[in-house]
Amino acid sequence: ELAEWTLKHLVNRTDVWGRYLPKRSRERADREVNHAITAPFRDERGKVFLGTSSLEKHFRTRDVGGVLGVHSTSSDLTSRWFAIDIDLHDEEELSVSAEGNFAAAKYWCDVLTKAGFDPLLCDSNGRGGLHLLVIFEAPMSTHSVHRFVKELVSDFAKRGLDEMPQVFPGKPQWHHYGDWLRLPGRHHTHDHYT
Repeated sequence: ELAEWTLKHLVNRTDVWGRYLPKRSRERADREVNHAITAPFRDERGKVFLGTSSLEKHFRTRDVGGVLGVHSTSSDLTSRWFAIDIDLHDEEELSVSAEGNFAAAKYWCDVLTKAGFDPLLCDSNGRGGLHLLVIFEAPMSTHSVHRFVKELVSDFAKRGLDEMPQVFPGKPQWHHYGDWLRLPGRHHTHDHYT
């Protein structure tokens, strides 16, 4: 049921999606390789599509290699959702804390609620990173969605953050396949679940 719901409400396109590689594939010959890829592989595009079985594996996975993300923009420049990704990777290097991130996210969550949205605030990494997600009834113009969410977080310094959080959709127009956000579930590095 969760996979079917995700396909209906969060997947903007089924021809490409994000996928994290298993830990064993992340390092080759003692050098770092990209840990996230756009799936499917180039020669499978147009033949393999994202469906409920892949999403079911994502939600059941205990291995990093099964973790998926979905693109924020469809090929016709619409978006079914927007998200704010408030990171906290290394608390020692920043003046922001997990509590500070939560205060900023809670503020934006309240603003959205007062505006009639029903936002979902998720713990993304178990270390103070958060995802604030809003799902639309119907796909909206990506350009308008991007402009709205960028304006929403423009007061990030006033909210106590060192930098503007990443927003999805991150680009006002489609370029290549666009950006993608990890789905709720297992974290791609830490042994943590949303």
